[in-house]
Amino acid sequence: MFAKGLFSLLTLSWPFIIWFGVIKQHMHWITPVLLGLMIIRLVGFLPSAGPMRGVIKTGSLLAILLCLLSLVFDRHEWLMWYPVAINTLMLIFFGSSLFIGVPIIEQLARLKRPQLPASAVRYTKGVTQIWCLFFLFNGVVSMTTVLLNNMTLWGIWNGLLSYLCMGSLIIGEWIFRQWKIR
Repeated sequence: MFAKGLFSLLTLSWPFIIWFGVIKQHMHWITPVLLGLMIIRLVGFLPSAGPMRGVIKTGSLLAILLCLLSLVFDRHEWLMWYPVAINTLMLIFFGSSLFIGVPIIEQLARLKRPQLPASAVRYTKGVTQIWCLFFLFNGVVSMTTVLLNNMTLWGIWNGLLSYLCMGSLIIGEWIFRQWKIR
């Protein structure tokens, strides 16, 4: 459990690690370490099942690819694309679940409550759609920060503001759900 938490923290810290490495000119050793950690994550720390297994596996493969490209071309800019890649992956994952199978938020809700009323099924579909809009917005802003190639702006958005937006969405949805349940 500790190792899974450590790898989650690594993934969440990616923008800060890259920003720090570029600012302090340490990418020559940070990139191989990130590559090794992502390989370890892929090989030994994927969930055995669940709706997020495929996303975590694909996200790890994307991180490995970006690390390899960064090492081969000796350019840190490849690593800046990770938040864009993850938002694109999440948009595809959440969006496709609206058309094929069961919406992701419904799948997650059914882990706690297998029998959902029809109103909850409609609600979870709407929440999945809202997350799709978030991933689209966040991906576009993240891509803009990469294209501007401003490490400060990139680090502030991808390492702070995008997480604040995500947290606000999570908290806002929870508050709305509590109000709607009453």
